[in-house]
Parts: sequence; C-alpha cells; structure tokens
Amino acid sequence: MVKVLIFIFALLIFVSIFFFTKKISKRSSLLNLVFIFLIFLSLVVFFINNKNESEKKYYPPKFDGEIVIPGYFDEN
Repeated sequence: MVKVLIFIFALLIFVSIFFFTKKISKRSSLLNLVFIFLIFLSLVVFFINNKNESEKKYYPPKFDGEIVIPGYFDEN
C-alpha cells in the first residue's frame, strides 16, 4: 500500500509541475493547486482510514514424512 501512495504522490508532483510550467492565469493556477491538494488530501485520508484488522491465524506448511501439507489461514 505504501508503494501505491508513493506512486500517487509522484504522479501528483508530475501533474502539478506540468500545470505550473504552462503559461496560465493566476486564478487557473490557484484552482489547479486547490484541486491537486484536495485529491492528495482525500487519498491520504483514505489510506489512513483503510485499516485491515484481520486476525487470521496462519498455519505454516508441514511435512508428514510423505507429502507436504500446504499452509493455510484459519478463518474462525
């Protein structure tokens, strides 16, 4: 999930550089900055609130002498 956040942050920086290097009016520039900030803020809030609280117990693979019993998650 951190990789996705880094990718989105890099994309937002690229888009902001693209918008600010073009010759546009100050009002349009401010509007683009506010828009980029709102997108970034909403993504940060989403990733902070997205908690995976699964308490599944993992049983690793076992070898019983003949075959390998694959590992699994207990879903109870």
